[in-house]
Amino acid sequence: MAIRVKYKKKNSEKNLEALKQMKINSVMLDLDRFGEMGVAALRDASPVLTGLMANSWHYEIVKNDKKTAIIWYNTDIENRMNVAIIVDQGHATKGGGWIKGRNFIAPAMEPVYEELDKYLKEVMGR
Repeated sequence: MAIRVKYKKKNSEKNLEALKQMKINSVMLDLDRFGEMGVAALRDASPVLTGLMANSWHYEIVKNDKKTAIIWYNTDIENRMNVAIIVDQGHATKGGGWIKGRNFIAPAMEPVYEELDKYLKEVMGR
């Protein structure tokens, strides 16, 4: 999609600011795409017993003056514990044993991180 911009020297600061804002808005829309991509990757990689954990993945884009971040999180909480975290990393049992984690979060997100990194380098011109 091409954008045509008419440049007037007397309004150059306003024009540059408008272009910066357009680029920021475009990047924010693309971050939504990456947020959804991460949710899909996490949902697909989640071990399924009831489907609750797999269907409890969400994302949020947080922006402040210094940075913008995509935060992925899971809302399946049982006994005040985040189920996705204990399934991924492992947990102790009441009897003193240990349930080994399944390590599914990092491998699922690696391709998303790589795509996002590639996209940001392209957009930032690096």
